[in-house]
Amino acid sequence: MDVEDAHSPEMIRGAKERLVGLMGYSPTIDQAALTARMDLERARRAPSFDKLCRAVEALIAG
Repeated sequence: MDVEDAHSPEMIRGAKERLVGLMGYSPTIDQAALTARMDLERARRAPSFDKLCRAVEALIAG
């Protein structure tokens, strides 16, 4: 993955396929470990992820 991609994660198309090709990523084997290491504050910088978080927060708040 190019360094430039890290600055605009929402612009990456076929990210899962790229992970498979670059590091042999397997969702059934690797997803839990990758999710456990996810930095949610950093992820919220992506507008689509932030929108998801706000929607979940609104559902929880009622």
